[in-house]
Amino acid sequence: MLDWLFRSASDRTESAAASVDEAPAAAVPAGSSVAAPDVGAVLSERYRLDGLLGRGGAASVYRGWDLLLEQAVAVKVLRPDAASLSTSGFNDLRREAVAAMQLSHPLIARVFNYERHDGLEFLVMELVPGKNLHDLRRERAERRLSVDETVRIARDMLEALAYAHDAGVVHNDIKPRNVLMDPRGALKVCDFGLAELVSRKDRPSDRITGTPGYLSPERILTKPSDGRSDLYSLGATLYELAAGRPPFGKAPDEALRGHLLEPVPASPHLPLALDRVLRRAMAKNPDERFQSARQMAEALDALDRGRALARAAGPASPSRVEAEPVAQSEERPEVTAAEPERARAPEAQAPEAPPGMAEVDVGKVRFDEREYEVAPFHLDRLPVTNDDYAAYVKATGAMAPAWWPGSRPPKDKGRHPVVGVTLEDAERYAAWRGKRLPTTLEWAAAARGAEGRRYPWGETCDQSACNCPLKANDTAPVDAHPGSGTPEGVLDLFGNVWEWTDVDERVAPAEEGYRYVLGASYQHRCSAPNGALPRTLVSRHGEYRYLGFRCAWDRRMGR
Repeated sequence: MLDWLFRSASDRTESAAASVDEAPAAAVPAGSSVAAPDVGAVLSERYRLDGLLGRGGAASVYRGWDLLLEQAVAVKVLRPDAASLSTSGFNDLRREAVAAMQLSHPLIARVFNYERHDGLEFLVMELVPGKNLHDLRRERAERRLSVDETVRIARDMLEALAYAHDAGVVHNDIKPRNVLMDPRGALKVCDFGLAELVSRKDRPSDRITGTPGYLSPERILTKPSDGRSDLYSLGATLYELAAGRPPFGKAPDEALRGHLLEPVPASPHLPLALDRVLRRAMAKNPDERFQSARQMAEALDALDRGRALARAAGPASPSRVEAEPVAQSEERPEVTAAEPERARAPEAQAPEAPPGMAEVDVGKVRFDEREYEVAPFHLDRLPVTNDDYAAYVKATGAMAPAWWPGSRPPKDKGRHPVVGVTLEDAERYAAWRGKRLPTTLEWAAAARGAEGRRYPWGETCDQSACNCPLKANDTAPVDAHPGSGTPEGVLDLFGNVWEWTDVDERVAPAEEGYRYVLGASYQHRCSAPNGALPRTLVSRHGEYRYLGFRCAWDRRMGR
């Protein structure tokens, strides 16, 4: 079935969307009375064709001269049989050109006109000097652009797309060849030949339009699309610029299959922060991508702030930020090696755990048929909520989860556990709070207790004690199930959402780059065979709508 889909998709991919320098010229079909124009021809008694700039399977692009306005233009002439590619023919192309002609922005190459001449259809566009990003990348010795260049290009493209999307226009063919850079480094997004009014996005289509290497899954499946499809294609474009190759290869079938089914491949040339932005932009489900060009731009702007946060010497917890500095007394005795007793500070009181945490001191915990010692520690009584995480986003400029509509969660989800965060996100949040993530064995110790109970609340399954898939289809507030509490008062360990854990080398996963998550979720049963602890392995870079976390603390962190 899938093979048929990919063959069908490849057969139906419209070459008219390809840039003019990607394919050899297509022959005019036998019996056609219309031929491609020659250099020197004048179309509509106004546009003189002065030279051929490029030729592709669906169109030829000429350097032209507007005799009326006396200015240089680019003229893109569709091949004579282009109408046969679509049942609605040139009317579709005309409507799409009208959409593109609405745009006037310094980062977008203008589309001036769409006309007919002796059976030919052609676009008149702004002539932009310079090179496209595909050629620019291939000229580099490394065959790729630097991360800084890629991010700068991304910001300009996002500004252009934000403007187009605000005007109700989707580009539908974002790729390196459709972005030009002039000799001064100024960027222009061009070729809105497939641009589409958002108001028409629900119109069904029986053909794929666009370039396979950069198509979003919904466009491959000819489903309705919107500006988030442009963001997907932009993610694929930026990946190629920085990594030096398209994310899913050059072969159309290979690319289509990858966009539909494969995760975005890792690249050693992509730093983790940029990798995360591109993975979110290229999520298979449009609802899990950035929801606007501006939201993606905000994520790029947060990269530098995130790097600064990672370089911080210690956690910027609220208590530490707001603490008064300790005065240095001028009469303080000098510390010398000869007087160690005088230099020693008075015995400090044991540090107190942050509020909202419970102490867990069980001695040993059973895991995979073995027992392990677990030192005393403290664990958050509740998972981190969306409101908690929103405070962190506001304070640090960190990237908000992709499913939030902006920098704040939906109003009715504030007390729900935060989900859609990577392991690194969780670790950074914990450090900001002056805490850490619990290890796998610590989390198990909190759930099982010293007596090794089957469920956090006892020995029998109690559907009222957790948010499980037998009764739920979404997350619940973290304190909605008071019956889930352990004897120490830790709530919501089973059901609702899986929770990230830090590695304990004694039970570390064999698969590199993976971590154990524990407790099941609203989508997964929290009862495991033979009373085993509900757990699974996930990629540390994953952003899952059923995976959250809570924090741990031990007394060494307070010293």
